[in-house]
Amino acid sequence: MIVRFGAPALIATLFLTVCAPAGDSPHMADQLSASTLDAGAPSACAAVDPTRRHRIQMAILGAGEWLAAFPPDRLHFDAAVGLWHIRQRVYSQPMRAAWRRAREIADRDGNNPLRRFWDASLVLPADVTSSWDVPQGSGERVDPDRVIAEALYCADNGWRPETSRYIAGPMRDGGGDQTAHALWALSLAETNGCLREGEYLRVAPDLQQELRDHQPSEFDPETTLDIELYAERILMLLLTGDDGTPIETWLDTLITLQNDDGGWGIERSGDNRYALHRATVAAVWALSLWPEP
Repeated sequence: MIVRFGAPALIATLFLTVCAPAGDSPHMADQLSASTLDAGAPSACAAVDPTRRHRIQMAILGAGEWLAAFPPDRLHFDAAVGLWHIRQRVYSQPMRAAWRRAREIADRDGNNPLRRFWDASLVLPADVTSSWDVPQGSGERVDPDRVIAEALYCADNGWRPETSRYIAGPMRDGGGDQTAHALWALSLAETNGCLREGEYLRVAPDLQQELRDHQPSEFDPETTLDIELYAERILMLLLTGDDGTPIETWLDTLITLQNDDGGWGIERSGDNRYALHRATVAAVWALSLWPEP
């Protein structure tokens, strides 16, 4: 399994690894045994805790097996979205199998605009991606996937000023799933060149801080949804370049919450097992983003 954290590539085998020397190609990595690492071999990532790196690699490895074994008849469309992003950074046979099966399910919904993540040739008109009614009042919200879709296609179909206002205002839900998706959509719109000059820097820090403020310092989850949201906050902060303290502590906590079978979540009789899949994908995606270069 190869896990790519930003520029350097990491190889998760029976060996611990360090980042490629500064200036090397992002497709290269030095694979060192634990004894070599302990000897103080030079690394551009010398400040990175190799023990944490190894724990993350092993957590992702176990999760890949769990995701590959998940029953395909219980998968939903959004499984493909998360797994596609993970596959950009994690290269293993189990993760490849998990992504392939999730895509088979998602591609049955040929007009879902979020297929644009893995199919750049998908073209949809503005009335599909950008015609939803933007809520105006506090507490009024829509499915966050509509906002993500507008951001994905904004270079083709435009980005509405009212969508920006919605992200900065009514969409926010006190550091919850909607706030996390608001930050993601804003980042996508910025990447696609659709925001006004300086808009991202005016809005993103407030959304990031909201996610930070609502991340519990002592985490004792009661439900699988609690774990998914805990991972999602970490994920969106890392995805938008906010990797400061105490992200590493939160990642350590996330690793301790992994179940013995490789997944994340609290399984109870009668619960929707797909919730475990969502939590596991969120956790793996977050872990795969650490450390940012």
